[in-house]
Amino acid sequence: MKKKAFYLIIFTFILIISFTSVFGNIWLLLTEKGYEIPKESSIFTFEATKMNDGSGGWWVYGEDNEKYYALSTDSINSILFIDKLQSKKIENFDKFNYETWK
Repeated sequence: MKKKAFYLIIFTFILIISFTSVFGNIWLLLTEKGYEIPKESSIFTFEATKMNDGSGGWWVYGEDNEKYYALSTDSINSILFIDKLQSKKIENFDKFNYETWK
């Protein structure tokens, strides 16, 4: 019985790593100084969809199940977000251009 439970735990862990971005988020949080998870999201659901072009390892755009996120350079690295349902109401919405989120 203990062996089955062990295999179930290992299988579940492999599924979590394979089908979520949790492993990548943990790795980047540990290795990159500028990487952060938006407080409106979580380490389990946030996915960086576009990383910066430079040498640092931080995201520029990301998303989770409910929101799109952008790292704004207009102010001191503030994180902007918009609900995915709200974004569908915006005519020329582009999830990779936060200026269209208005």
